[in-house]
Amino acid sequence: MKISKNENQVSLSEEFSFYEILFQLKNLYRQGWLQAGISKEHCESIADHSFALAMLCLKYQKDYPEMLDMEKMLKMTLIHDLAEAVIGDITPSEEISLKDKFSMEKEAIESILSHFPDSDELLDIWLDFETGGSSTALYVKQMDKIEMMLQALVYQNHSVDLSSFFESTEKQMQNDFFKDLRLKIINKAKL
Repeated sequence: MKISKNENQVSLSEEFSFYEILFQLKNLYRQGWLQAGISKEHCESIADHSFALAMLCLKYQKDYPEMLDMEKMLKMTLIHDLAEAVIGDITPSEEISLKDKFSMEKEAIESILSHFPDSDELLDIWLDFETGGSSTALYVKQMDKIEMMLQALVYQNHSVDLSSFFESTEKQMQNDFFKDLRLKIINKAKL
């Protein structure tokens, strides 16, 4: 490791330079929560979200009525928002088309994944998540929304209106398993 002129900054060797990109996810707050009025002090990071999503997917995967590829599922949860380390957390309020957002994310994730020996496989997993092309991808996509709802439930005590975070998920739940989970959270939220 090289120490830069500023003693507090460590420059990682080329071998570990990808970590500097990943580190951004620990310090990138979820913009939707900030826009809703959650303070940075309480706001989850992208890395927090990815970890919580992975844990939720693990918890519920045995109860899910379809067969899931667990290895693929865990990889998907870890990389689904990886592009945000480069492009940031783009929200609907930024009025960027879905096509442009996808192009930006694809370019960013290809760059990040180029540091990994299995980059083609990981890119295929990311693309599967984006398109919802497999039962595993559909599971992770829906669980991603369940995680958002649970986080909104946690944030309810912060005197901000988060009803839109609950309401926006209704059409995204594609089967009874996720519709039931969503209703349990809605009932807990007392909306």
